[in-house]
Amino acid sequence: MAWYYEKQEEDQAMVIYGYGPETKEATGQLMYNKNTKEITILKIADNDTQFGADWAAGHLLDVVKDGYPDNKIIMIG
Repeated sequence: MAWYYEKQEEDQAMVIYGYGPETKEATGQLMYNKNTKEITILKIADNDTQFGADWAAGHLLDVVKDGYPDNKIIMIG
């Protein structure tokens, strides 16, 4: 399985990534709070489920630990 993450917005307090499971079309949105380190699902991707969105949110930590890149692919399985 692959998740595609695309940075959409960033400021000193948070960063928002669009995400897409198995597609580069980032129709979902995840927000990472830089102060509290909390992740919020803002929108579940069109081709995803709540379970999948929760899983993608968990892997967002792998994205942000790389210094908030503009794009990142996470492959598992």
